[in-house]
Parts: sequence; structure tokens; C-alpha cells
Amino acid sequence: MLLNDLRHAVRLLVRRPLFTVLATLTLGIGIAANAVIFSWVDALLLNPLGGVVDQRDLAVVTVTSASRDGLSLSHPNYLDLRASRGGAFQDVAVFGTAAMSLGATGGAERIWGQLFSGNMFQLLGVRAARGRLFSENDDETPGGHPVVVLSHRFWQRRFDGRDAVVGETLRLNGQPFTVVGVAAPAFRGTQAALGFDVFVPVTMARTFFAEDRLGDRGHGWLQALVRLAGGRGVPALQTELDVLASRLAAAYPGANEGSGLRAFEFWRAPTGGQRVLRPAFAVLGGIVGLLLFLVCANLAGLLLARAAGRHRELALRHALGANRARLVQQLMVESVLLAALGGALGVVAASWSGTLLAAFVPPLSIPLQIEAGVSWRVAFFTLVVSVAAGVALGVLPAWQASRASLRTGVQEAAGASATWRKGRLRQGLVVAQVALALVLLVSAGLFVRSMGAARQLDPGFGTRQGIIAAVDFLTAGYDETRGLPAFTRLLREARAVRGVEAAALAGQAPLTSSEAPDRGVEIEGHTPAIGEDMNIYYNQVSEGFFAALRIPVVEGREFAPRDATGPPPLVVSETMARRFWPGRSALGGRVKVGGQWTTVVGVARDGKYGSMTESPRPYMYLPLTHFYRPDVRVLLRTSGPPTAVVPALRVAMARVDAALPLFDVTTIDEHIAFSFFLFTLLATLLVVFGGVATLLAALGLYGVMALSVAQRTREIGVRLSLGASARDVAALVIRQGLSLVAIGLAVGLALAAGVSTLVRSQLVGVSPFDPGAYVATTGTVLLVATVACLVPARSALRLDLLAALRKD
Repeated sequence: MLLNDLRHAVRLLVRRPLFTVLATLTLGIGIAANAVIFSWVDALLLNPLGGVVDQRDLAVVTVTSASRDGLSLSHPNYLDLRASRGGAFQDVAVFGTAAMSLGATGGAERIWGQLFSGNMFQLLGVRAARGRLFSENDDETPGGHPVVVLSHRFWQRRFDGRDAVVGETLRLNGQPFTVVGVAAPAFRGTQAALGFDVFVPVTMARTFFAEDRLGDRGHGWLQALVRLAGGRGVPALQTELDVLASRLAAAYPGANEGSGLRAFEFWRAPTGGQRVLRPAFAVLGGIVGLLLFLVCANLAGLLLARAAGRHRELALRHALGANRARLVQQLMVESVLLAALGGALGVVAASWSGTLLAAFVPPLSIPLQIEAGVSWRVAFFTLVVSVAAGVALGVLPAWQASRASLRTGVQEAAGASATWRKGRLRQGLVVAQVALALVLLVSAGLFVRSMGAARQLDPGFGTRQGIIAAVDFLTAGYDETRGLPAFTRLLREARAVRGVEAAALAGQAPLTSSEAPDRGVEIEGHTPAIGEDMNIYYNQVSEGFFAALRIPVVEGREFAPRDATGPPPLVVSETMARRFWPGRSALGGRVKVGGQWTTVVGVARDGKYGSMTESPRPYMYLPLTHFYRPDVRVLLRTSGPPTAVVPALRVAMARVDAALPLFDVTTIDEHIAFSFFLFTLLATLLVVFGGVATLLAALGLYGVMALSVAQRTREIGVRLSLGASARDVAALVIRQGLSLVAIGLAVGLALAAGVSTLVRSQLVGVSPFDPGAYVATTGTVLLVATVACLVPARSALRLDLLAALRKD
């Protein structure tokens, strides 16, 4: 019988191609939106390491302070953590990230790599496509194992997939590394949405970083992954970590006092893209769920109207022996078949989801690799959503139509008119559509206004016209003795370029990352409270940095050339000055950083250091002349188009050292654009969803009002014959339609207030009850709904009186 119902449903849909196409497209929009968002969640949150890694028993371990989670682990602390394994976790592995210079004919190539502990591939369960992967022997002696594993994509792109690459030598940052293997095709690294080129042992860190990162217990730079023991969970792991953290604090108080260790499920990692994307995807998931509900309500109204014309058919089936359950089954099969067609569109849309998400992301220096698409999880999710949508949109029409009897079917087929009250079910669906459309539009309005408010936020620096580029002196063999004079030459050459107004060097540009580096400090005259966080975010900058970026120095001065000799100076942010020198000037205050005492010579205005939405926080600027790092950013303020100075800047760089190419050249505007990535994504998608929802609600209202006019033709004819004017009839139709709209708006405003409260944390500079967003969107829905009512009202004005009176 089910097959017979399916064949019958197919014949009905083929017989009405226009209805089938419109219904499929409408339902496809709702299912596709849900499939696309879920494919992003699957690729970036649920399965960020790809199918090659079993992530079910993976956890993340971070260092915590009194006020922050997600701090990095030092290498000595990692070794102690690994030595304690065997209880709640089987093993722990660590990784770091670094930009690298690959020596090549004709110049160096910028690539990105990860530094892995020797057991990382084994912990993840990744196999080699060629050769071998790391073993624990590759991670024993600092600097003693210059071996490299290539990612499969890099192997294909750079070496054309040659098997002979195993055993070849690559020069990374000027040092030869032997290729020992190629990773499995699906493995791209250990960070969501990023695809790395090479993997090297963590004990080779000195090749990629100037300072000793392996022996410094106070220098956190590694992320830790843990494989839980069978049957043990994160709470058990946390208990063991608390004990270990206490031991570390007692044994090494200088580096670990006030710090702890905290475990997270892998998908809840407090670092990287997952932390930023989780709340945004939660908002989008809720919104597309509302959109699908609205789509189902819209189609349910169409199916109700369609079922009303099939009462004769259904009554005859009932008379021939079909019971109510049998009739419901037949109608449900038709609606589920429609949903299956819409689900097919959803799968097609999900196959393009990676490209769609990448289109919102501005150019980045780090390798973006979004592999969202149709995995088995996405396909299964789309199937479940399609079946649920089919049942949801078909249950009401099926229930109502199955109540038909032979007598009512024949009467209605003969033309017995329906009254306004008999259409309450369809009217209720219209009210729901108007309410949901308003919720979606209010949400869109809030995020659009939030995006505008975010763009008006002051990042703390005034330069908008300029260039940011990267250069790494370590790759050319520069140590601190040679590097500092090279910095001076580079600044002199850059400032001489035509069109450059100011130039400076910095360890990182503002708004580079929400995980900015930090260091523990000691403040002269300040006794830390128990558990007080004394880790301060910092940047290493050259003289001229504040002038180049137009960062106001509100007290004292910025760094000067004379600071290259003598005690190291320090510039602090306003928040840091208020915290450690309350009620007095911070100038002259002394701060111990990395074993050196510095003296505060200036206080800079607070800025946005990691993201545009962060709260003011203590921050300090260290002079590059005393806190050397070889990989720096060149920051230029230009008088004209920024890109026009790039060729001359490369020539100037070659005059300093031809072996030092510039990497990751971008404009300051492009650099800032990434800070608005999520605002743009949310605002754009919500505007699209809100527009679709409003259109669907208008179509649903139009359908109900048009059907009402058709069903009340005789009544309207009687009213006209008794002296009612055409304007009175039109007003009656519009009034009935707007009464539905008014109820929908009232319900929608209440729902919108609740939804806005839930998304409060994602709004910047806008109240969740912003009057502008509510008034504008309510007016939009009311205007569109009025137009939807005017068309049926106009039809009522054109009725032929005699024809209307003859209608039974």
C-alpha cells in the first residue's frame, strides 16, 4: 500500500508541475539553510580534524590563571604532564604553529607548519600515505632530529606527488630537513579550518624561534591534546590535572604559582577558531530552525487549500473502505515526498557550503582550508530534517482532510461555501508566519546595527591607509647582534620610499589574534593578591611605532632612538597604569619582565589588541632593542594608495638583504576587515533569511485572503446588492487580513524580545531591545502584509454582481 501511495503521490505532483516546483523550492530553501549551517558546524566544531582522526576520546588541556582560560603550556610542564599519564588519560601530545621559509630556486617560499611532539601522529591515529611519520625517537634531543613530514596537499602541490620525495632534503629557515614521510590525504593539521604544509618535531623549535622555548618553564607556547583512557571522562581527567597543577606550583613556584590546568572536551576548546565560532553558529542554527518552521507553516497552508479541493476524492476513498489512518498515510506520503525533493536541494546546497563560508572570510596570511561539505553526518542530518519537515507540514492538512465524509465531500464539491471561521487553521498558520518573519527581521536588524556599531568602534589607532608586511631575519641566519642593526637599516630604507609617511616594526600588528602573547611580570611596590593574575599581554615594537599607527601617548613619551642603549624603557596602556599605579602617575614605575627591570616612560591610550569586541585590558609595549625577536611586521603609513608603495618597498628590502623577502603583504584596511568577519556573516545571512521569511509570510497571507474572497463570493454579492459600496467591501477584506497581521506582530514582538535576549552576547554597541530595529522591521512587515491584502481586496472590487449572486 505504501508503494501504491508513493506512485499516486508522484502522479499528483507530476500532474501539477507549477505547484510541485514552487513547493519544492520553498521547502528546499528552509532545508538547505539548515544543511549549510550544520555542514559548517560539522566541519569546524564537531569534526575539525577531518575523518582521519577519531575525536571521540580527545580532550584539550590548557593553562589557567585567576582570570583566564586557554593559556598555553610550556615544554617542561608538558614533559611533567606526560610523565604522569596512566590514570584518566592514555597519553598527551603538544603542538605549536610557525611560519617558515622554504628555500627554493629563485628565492624563499613562505609556508606554514606545525611543530609536533613525537607522539602526536600516534595519539591522533593518523597514518602515513608515503614513508613514515614521527616516532618518539624524533623528539628526544633538542635540535637533534631535523626531519619533516609533508601534508598530502603540499606534497601534491609542491612536489607533484612524487614518491621519490621521501629522503629528499628541504631547507626550512636555512636548515636542512630530511623528508621522512607524507601524511594521510585527509589530515591537514590540528587546528580547525587551517591547512598546514609541513610538520616538524617540537624539539627543532630553535630553528623557528629565536629564544629557547624548550627549556623555559615560564614560556607557554604549546597546545596540548589528550587521549582519554577507556571509560574515563573529562571530570576524571580534571581531578588528576588539579593534583598535578598543585605539584608543579609547589616545585616551580616562579613559573606556575597562581596557574592551574583545565581540561575541555575537544569541541569546547577555549582557543582557536572554535571558541569564536561556537556562539555565532548557535545563533545561525536557531535562526535557520525558525526559518524552516516558517517554511513548513507556509506550505501547510498551501496543502490545506489544496486538500480542500480533494474532499470529493477522499470521501469516495472513504466510502470504498479506506479508514482514516489509511487516508492520513496517503496524504503524509505526498508531503514527505515533497520534503524529500526539498532535501535533495539541501544536499546540493551543502556541497557548496565550504565555498560560501570562505567567501565571507577576508584574505589571511595563514592558510585557510575549510572543508565543509556533504559528509555522512550532514547527509543524515538533512535526511532527518527532511522527514521531520515532511511530517510537520503534512500532519495538519492530512488530519483535516481525513475527516471528510462522502456527504461533506459531495456538498463541498458541489460548491457549498466555507465561512471565515472554517478557515481558522489556515489563519493560525498565517499568524505564525507573520510572527516568525518578524523575529527573523528583528534579529537581522539588530545584527546589521551591531555591525555598524562595531565598525564605529575605536581600535585605538588612527592609521587606516598603510601596509603591513612580514619579514623573518632568522631565516637568513641573523642573530640579535646582526639583527638589531638590520632593523635600523630596514626602517631607514622604508622611510625613504616615496609615499611612505612613517614606518615601524612590531612583533605583531594590532587585531592580529585574540590569543595575544603574555608574560608574567613583577611590579615594584605592588604586592599581588592571592591568586591575582600577573600575566600581561604585550607586543615588541620599534621606535616610531606609536607615530606610525597614530596611537596617542597620553602621558610621557614613546620609544626613541636613544633608548637603544641603557636600561630598557616601557610603555603601558591606560588600563595597566590604572591597575598598578592607582591615583598616581605610572611614569618612572618599574616592571620586571623576563628577568629585566624596565622603567615606564609612557602611557598609551587603550586599544583593541586581539579583537574589536574585547574589553579594555592591561597591555605593555616592550622595545625591540632590548626584547629582540627576528620575525617582525613592517608597518607603514602611506600618503597615497597603499599598494603603490609595495614594489619600492621590496626594492628597499633587497638593499638591506636580498635573502630577506617580504611575506604576507596586506593593506591595513584588509587587515582590519577580518575583525568584522563574524559580524558580516551574521548580518548578511540574517538579512537574507529575514527577507525570505517576509516574502513567505506575505504569500501565505495573500493565499488565505484570496481563498477567503473566493469562498465568500456570494456573501460579497449580497452585501453589494443591499447597498454596500465597493470601498466597504475592500475595507472588509483588508480589515480581516490586517487583523491576522496584528495578532502575528504582537506574538512576533514578544518572541523577538526573547530571542534578542538570548543573542545579547553577540551584539556590540546595540541593546537587544533597540527601538530602531523593532520599529523598522515591524513597519516593513506591516507594509508588505498590507500589499498582500490589497491584491485580494482589488479582486473583490471587480466581482460581477450577477455572477456572484448566482453562485451557490
